[in-house]
Amino acid sequence: MNANTQSRMVQLGLAALLGLGAVAVMTTASEVDASVNEVNPACSNANVVLSVGFDGNKDQELNRLRTFFENKRVWRVVGAEGPGPDDYQAGVAGKIQIRTWEVTARYNGGPEKAFTVHCGAGGTCNEIAKLWASEYKDWKPAPYLWCGDMNAVLSNPTVESPKP
Repeated sequence: MNANTQSRMVQLGLAALLGLGAVAVMTTASEVDASVNEVNPACSNANVVLSVGFDGNKDQELNRLRTFFENKRVWRVVGAEGPGPDDYQAGVAGKIQIRTWEVTARYNGGPEKAFTVHCGAGGTCNEIAKLWASEYKDWKPAPYLWCGDMNAVLSNPTVESPKP
C-alpha cells in the first residue's frame, strides 16, 4: 500500500470515528479492546484521540484526561517542546502532551473538538490507548491512534497546560 493510500485510509478512519463521537452507543469491554488499533511503536509523532466534544465541555474533558494521567503516574505530562528534561521530545517514550484540536471535517453536527495525547514514541500512545479503553469501557468513541499529521480532519492543535 503506498503512502497516499495509507494516509487516506487513516483520514477516513478518523473522520468516521469523529462521526461516532456524536452517537451514544454502549459497548462491551471486548468490543472496545478489539477497536484499539496500535501504531508502530517506533513512531516519533504518535497521537491518540481519547475523547471528543464541544467548546462547552472542553474544561470537563481536559480535566478527565489530566485526572487519568495524575492517577496513573506512569507518563509525564509536559507542555513545551525542547531538549530539556521537562520538555516534550520526539522519539522519547514516557513524555506526553495533552492537545486539543479543532475538528475540520465535522459530521452531521458532530463534535467540534478532539482531545488527544501526543507521544514521542508510538509504544507510549499504544499503552495509553489500551489503558484508557480498559478504564472507560463504555466510552465512545474508542481511542483512535495515528502516526504523523492529520491536517485534513483535525487542525489548529493547542498544547494544553499539564496543570489546570
